[in-house]
Amino acid sequence: MTRTFNRTASHRASRPTILISALVAGLLLAALIYLAAVAPRGVPLISYYYVNADFSNASNIDLLATVDIAGRDVGQVSHISYQHGLAVLKLQMFPGTQKLTSDATARIRQKNPIGAKYVEVTPNPHGTVLQGGATMPVSRTSTAVDTQTLLNGLTPPARTGLTNSVTGLGEGFLGRGTGINEALTFTAPELQHMEATWNAILARPGSAARLVPSAESMAAAYEPVRTQLAAGFAPQAQVLQDFADERANLQSTLDVAPSSLGALRVGLAESQPLLDQMTGFARATVKLTAPAPAALRAATTFLKTATPSLRRTLPLLRSIDAAVPSADSMFNTVYPALSPSVRLLSNQMSPLQTLAAHSCDYLNWASNWRSMLEWGVPGNYDPSGDLTATEPGLGRNVNSFRNDALVEDSTEITDADNPGNFPHGADAYPAPCTATSQTDNVTVVP
Repeated sequence: MTRTFNRTASHRASRPTILISALVAGLLLAALIYLAAVAPRGVPLISYYYVNADFSNASNIDLLATVDIAGRDVGQVSHISYQHGLAVLKLQMFPGTQKLTSDATARIRQKNPIGAKYVEVTPNPHGTVLQGGATMPVSRTSTAVDTQTLLNGLTPPARTGLTNSVTGLGEGFLGRGTGINEALTFTAPELQHMEATWNAILARPGSAARLVPSAESMAAAYEPVRTQLAAGFAPQAQVLQDFADERANLQSTLDVAPSSLGALRVGLAESQPLLDQMTGFARATVKLTAPAPAALRAATTFLKTATPSLRRTLPLLRSIDAAVPSADSMFNTVYPALSPSVRLLSNQMSPLQTLAAHSCDYLNWASNWRSMLEWGVPGNYDPSGDLTATEPGLGRNVNSFRNDALVEDSTEITDADNPGNFPHGADAYPAPCTATSQTDNVTVVP
């Protein structure tokens, strides 16, 4: 039997073979080490799209940080350098990524609460296309303020206060999950309104990007007065601290508040009529005081006009003042003599009051008397004669007056000589002004 390889078990490889195998293994190891070193910055022989971006602030941005467009990972930061006070980030984007334009923007944002950051690129269809290796100027880049930077800007007392606030909020929310859920139920409509607002903002290209820098600009406007703003919350903090110190009493007050409010509501309802009356009184007062300004102005004008006259009356008043003692002495002397006159006048008041009450009766009497005198004795007769047909006159019956036309009837002559046959008043003391003619309240007495 012929053996192809006639070897013994103790055969060893030759030195050239060993050297070649070691060289090949070293080359493979070196290639693997190289690939491991350069792979994070890009796989060799793949055509990436590179764009440089200048940032005025690139703190805490790490090498190989991701680059996102519309929330999608499109590359990484492959190199970071500093030139002329600016941080130059080399953005390496995967093949097939849409090329950016000169109006595109880049912003360093915080990725998570730990502090990791990434670069957010916002494309823009306007502007010229940026070729590979082009640079985005600092005017098209920005950096968001991260939590660490914000906390570093706080003073130690402020950080302590913030810690206490967060701790207090945690204690306040502890065991109140049900109430918080109910509150969220009521806030759902408001959240829907906020969602509609954000949708309206996102519907306009670039609106959100402009909104955030605007908010940042607004926050920057408060930068010079941040100390005053912080001090301005001190009174509110003291008030809240007082409430916290008296929370037991506050809780007791809240427990009795419903019944107190009910009693207060009843009391207010009962006081409503009084308030209505006060309202009417106030309106009447307004009507009353409305003419007051004009009256006060007129009084002011009067006083200004009367001032010269009052000054001129000053000598007269001084003279009167000097004469007052003499006049007082005279009145003291005359007063005893005036007392009888005062009593006389007082005694005349009752008759005068009766006469005043019967004034219309006296006027009626005078009217009757004047009417009676119209039937007097003619001027060519003897007034001293008897009342006869041939010689009329006053005669013995001075209460009768007749002319020659009335004496033709002897009955009338007899009645004139006998006054008892005439009508007499039914009431000797009638009430004032009840008889208005010659025959009122008259009864014939036989």
